[in-house]
Amino acid sequence: MFFLLASFMLASLAMIHLRSIQMALPSATVPAKSKLDVIDLSVKPDGDLYVGQTNYNVVELQQFLSKRFLRNPKVQVYIKADPASRYGRFINALDLVRQTGISNVSCAISPPFRSKQVG
Repeated sequence: MFFLLASFMLASLAMIHLRSIQMALPSATVPAKSKLDVIDLSVKPDGDLYVGQTNYNVVELQQFLSKRFLRNPKVQVYIKADPASRYGRFINALDLVRQTGISNVSCAISPPFRSKQVG
């Protein structure tokens, strides 16, 4: 009985003609990594503003940010204020960045200073 079942299955598989359609499918591509345009703005305790290692006054920084924004409207600004600087100086830097039209702004925060407990 099993022999008959197996022979019918093999015979039926041999009668089936598989017909396929030739297709030209697109190949997968990996997108190129785009370099992000990021400006690292540092606010020092005395109120000095630095982009990288370059010191800027308010007018120069506004001109620098405006030029970068005109070149790339998706420019990102990363503001890092020194923990010893006053809060108002950080807000002034943030306002200056926003006045130039840059809306993609990130702020660095550092954890509060904790003294080591003896115990």
